[in-house]
Amino acid sequence: MNKQFKELGEKICRSNDLLQIRLFFEITTKGDKQSKVFIEENQDLFLQELVEKAKVTGFKWDDFIMRFEWIVREQIPIYEVLNSEESLGPEVLEGLRKAVEANPEKLDLNLVE
Repeated sequence: MNKQFKELGEKICRSNDLLQIRLFFEITTKGDKQSKVFIEENQDLFLQELVEKAKVTGFKWDDFIMRFEWIVREQIPIYEVLNSEESLGPEVLEGLRKAVEANPEKLDLNLVE
């Protein structure tokens, strides 16, 4: 575990939020190497998602990893494509953004492009 990853763990522990700490512990002990790479490369986003998802009763570590990896692989690039498509007009772009947020598991970058 690199220094940044350790610092992230310390930051989460300082929050004194037992749900965040539990979720972080499960992710780091049960997650595979690839999921840890995603976390290390996207620490701010990881922390933001962890704070949000730890509030959801029964949210499991493996669900978190799948959602987090989808956000990094698909959602961020989708938003980048949408933001670059000025010719679509603001109403269409807003509709597409809402569709991405409402149906994250059904959309991928190829579909949006």
